Amino acid sequence: MAVSPNGKFLALFTSEGKLWVVSTDFQKSLSEFETKSMIPPLQLAWYVHRIILTRVYEKCRLGAH
Repeated sequence: MAVSPNGKFLALFTSEGKLWVVSTDFQKSLSEFETKSMIPPLQLAWYVHRIILTRVYEKCRLGAH
C-alpha cells in the first residue's frame, strides 16, 4: 500500500492481483488495473499524484490513473 504525496489517494495491491487506487476515505474508487499476477509487488510508490510505480523483482511497471 502507498499513500499519494498529497494524502488524498491510496494505491493497493489486492488479493485478486489488481492494483486499486481509492480515496483515503475509501468512498471513491478511482482506478483498477489487472496485473495478471498473484504475486504482490515488492514496492508501490507514487510519482507525482497520477502515476503509480510497482516493483516486482527487479522489473518495474508503470500505471496511470
